[in-house]
Amino acid sequence: MRKIKLKVKTAAKMQPIFGKTAQQLLDEFINIATKEIMALNKDKVSNKAFAETFLSPENLQKLEKLKIRLKNLEKEISNKKVIYDLFHSIFRNYRWAVDSGSEKEIEIKVWIASSIDKIERILFLLGNKNERD
Repeated sequence: MRKIKLKVKTAAKMQPIFGKTAQQLLDEFINIATKEIMALNKDKVSNKAFAETFLSPENLQKLEKLKIRLKNLEKEISNKKVIYDLFHSIFRNYRWAVDSGSEKEIEIKVWIASSIDKIERILFLLGNKNERD
């Protein structure tokens, strides 16, 4: 009799993003990030510090300001394409982070930090482009 080993991988759900507004996509990112932060092992000092930093009132206020900037920039079709591409890559990277195996905890923290940086950088560039036009 032969023994067969099966490996089962769970994948993060990836829903179409084009039916949502930029604010809804940012809300979804914040919800996913918060859920993942809450799932981190709080016994580790680095995880606890990361959670306190991300969930601080200053950071949450900064994310609310990003929502307002997204709403203003989403009006132009060219900006909308860039914003949707941005969120597509963010959620794709989330799927990769979730599937990273033993390095999942580190990858999730890197995903959250780098995603916020990406959002801020893209919004800054789109804002500068609109000022020039």
